Amino acid sequence: MGEINVKPTESQRKTFELKMQNPDMPLGTAMRLGGYTKKTASHPKKDFLDSRGVAVLREEYKNHLSGLGLGTAKIAQKMAEWLDAQKPFSSHTEPDRLVPDYQTQIKAGELLRQDLGIVEDKGQNNVMVGEMIVNVVSYDKSE
Repeated sequence: MGEINVKPTESQRKTFELKMQNPDMPLGTAMRLGGYTKKTASHPKKDFLDSRGVAVLREEYKNHLSGLGLGTAKIAQKMAEWLDAQKPFSSHTEPDRLVPDYQTQIKAGELLRQDLGIVEDKGQNNVMVGEMIVNVVSYDKSE
């Protein structure tokens, strides 16, 4: 049986582009600005993320990135750079030197955990790794 050719709607395209340009914008807001009704925008997962038109847009985006040479190897290379990021440190009394850029390293670690499916449960000291929950035990070095 042949697959039906799905074309994204204009609202899906506008919303997708808005969200890509403004990643911190709530999806419901992007949907409203993209032309969806307030009622439809109140169910972004069901009425946008799970739609076949948006799946087509995601695939188009992946293909475009691949065409620019931005595949998994490039992303992995960048992730490694971010995890080891450094920044210059200048002082009037010491020579200039490179020091760890902890803000970049922490953000890279958060992104990597998302990519690997490792999600922290801050309230329970648990970490979700795929389908498994791991209890994180910490100790106080000062004791």
